[in-house]
Amino acid sequence: MVNISFIGNEGLIKSLKSNLSSSVNITVTSKADIIIVTVETLGDFNALPKNFEKPALLCLNSNDQRIVQYIKNYNFSGIIPFSATKEQILNKISTLLSVQQTKTVNENELIKTKVLAKIDNIPPLPVIAQELLKLTRNDETSMKKIIDKIKTDQGISSKVLKLVNSPFYALKKEITSIDQAAILIGTSTIKNIVLSISIEEFYKKNFSLYGTTGGKLWEHSHHTATISELIARKLKMDTDSAYLAGLMHDIGKVVLVDFLVKEVKKPDDEKQQTGLTHSEVAAFVLEKWNIAKQIINSVLNHHTMTDNNFNIILYYANLIEKDVESRLELIKDLENRIKIDLTDLVNILEHFRVDHDDV
Repeated sequence: MVNISFIGNEGLIKSLKSNLSSSVNITVTSKADIIIVTVETLGDFNALPKNFEKPALLCLNSNDQRIVQYIKNYNFSGIIPFSATKEQILNKISTLLSVQQTKTVNENELIKTKVLAKIDNIPPLPVIAQELLKLTRNDETSMKKIIDKIKTDQGISSKVLKLVNSPFYALKKEITSIDQAAILIGTSTIKNIVLSISIEEFYKKNFSLYGTTGGKLWEHSHHTATISELIARKLKMDTDSAYLAGLMHDIGKVVLVDFLVKEVKKPDDEKQQTGLTHSEVAAFVLEKWNIAKQIINSVLNHHTMTDNNFNIILYYANLIEKDVESRLELIKDLENRIKIDLTDLVNILEHFRVDHDDV
């Protein structure tokens, strides 16, 4: 049954409601599929908005030619005389909704095509990130070369040391060199920190329609990656892959944000506006960057509970990082699900910032 709301001349509205009530669901504008606007005099236009939130059908009960000039100032989707029969009104509503649905589908397909084109033209990962992704955990020789390279890049070095000395890592003394950091927290951790830093540039844009900032979104990804790595270590799974999945899980927002026109509260809002969710876009981006399929699959499903342990890691890591109030409950649920002790994770989370605005 079609959801309809009414605006305009109260007398006409009362008559139409009586006529249509058995065939439509009468509701408020926010829940309506279509708005019926009733007009009998020029004065009725004074109470109308210039634009309508939903398709608007003008139901007119007047022969005043001056009204034609007023109609041009409003974005009505259709016009029908008040004298129309119930069947004629219902047929008109059906036609308008069909046209609107086709228009919406076509607009979404166009936006979706533009999003996919942008993905196809997204810049490659920074060179240092590409080099790091080629390394294996046991490739100490190549890792030493990377560490040496980091030491020669003052920009990256300073960012690494800033992160290492943050409360997040809870070190007892200040670290003043990359070599010292590598000894205390390990070359693998340094590698992952540099990976995080290398993608930070992608987040330097306006994310207000996601209710957050680029800095907070990047930080959320970095923290989620670290949580994923810790859980994977407990499960004796591939920690580097888990870290990378956590780091990249929201990279799709970097692309989608350029096509949003309204605030996003949940992934379905993205789908309605662009035809895609940030998880789907992220999967396309990671495929273009030649990231392993296991990681792509995890990122694609990071808002969905599955039976796959690798996917479960990211699903919980994302929730644990951003849902401060439910963290302990989520960790307990994860412990019961995968049968491991996550006391270490609880201790690490004490050093996380608590002002999250992420979707």
